[in-house]
Amino acid sequence: MSTIKPLFWNRDEARLRAGWRILVYSAAWFILGYAAIYLRDAVSAGWLPEVYRTPLLAAIFTLLVVVLLTGVVGSRLLDRRPLADYGFHLNKGWWLDLGFGMALGTLLMLGIFGVELALGWTEITGTFVTGDSGQRFGPLILVLFTTILLYGGILEEITYRGYLLQNLAEGLNLKRIGPQLATLIAVLISSVVFGLAHASNASATALSTINTMTAALVLAGAYVLTGQLALPIGFHVAWNFVGVGVLGYSASANIVGATFLASSQHGPSLWTGGASGPLGGLLGTGALILGFLLIAAWVRVRRGKVKLDLSVAKPPAR
Repeated sequence: MSTIKPLFWNRDEARLRAGWRILVYSAAWFILGYAAIYLRDAVSAGWLPEVYRTPLLAAIFTLLVVVLLTGVVGSRLLDRRPLADYGFHLNKGWWLDLGFGMALGTLLMLGIFGVELALGWTEITGTFVTGDSGQRFGPLILVLFTTILLYGGILEEITYRGYLLQNLAEGLNLKRIGPQLATLIAVLISSVVFGLAHASNASATALSTINTMTAALVLAGAYVLTGQLALPIGFHVAWNFVGVGVLGYSASANIVGATFLASSQHGPSLWTGGASGPLGGLLGTGALILGFLLIAAWVRVRRGKVKLDLSVAKPPAR
């Protein structure tokens, strides 16, 4: 037993080893996923009141589940670290990074749309469009609080960057690897996982999957260069909200069925992404590359130099 225990338990840190922590956390997500499917089926079958299909309630429920999962299972039981250590040290700099991330995501998405308009690859076909002609503004408000804000900007950043990337970096931070290389490997692995997790989307293509991995690299880069989730959350929130909720890209991702503008694309799908939205085209690729360069420039201005925050790869203080 004494020879097996070290494979599971890190005696120096008094907790499970990183790989097992990730496995337990992922298993919890798997169980909750099936619970969500069961809840959806229960609503469809009439076993539960129809109100539980409200997108806002679903988003709030999902957010609470993720916060509790990460804060209780991940933070207290597995990682033995405060929830703030996942990238939520809310000081003045945190809020500045959040604002920059939101501004950057907004400008890049508007830039893509502007290029397509200038080239005649897209046209605006309507405003304040919803799936229900009898409701014009209610669903539009829900857009902000469902897939745009909660599902993408906060939930995925907590899960993929805050938890997965950090635990991978800690687990790989061995003497022969070191914290810097461990962090870079963790960025790569978590970004591939993120891309593959979105590869089953209805409109996904090979290029959209590659671009999704590229987007994950940009978000992960913002995380490991700052040590906080502010910048990636801001970027992610704005990119999703402006792209889906304002400009009407990738309507399949919008569970509310509402957008401030409806558009029709006529340009080459290789560049525009077609039904996949900007992440499915080369314009999206260029925007992501530009976004990373601007993030690096922001970090240089704010912190004096661009370097990895190696605290991401270090275990919490005991």
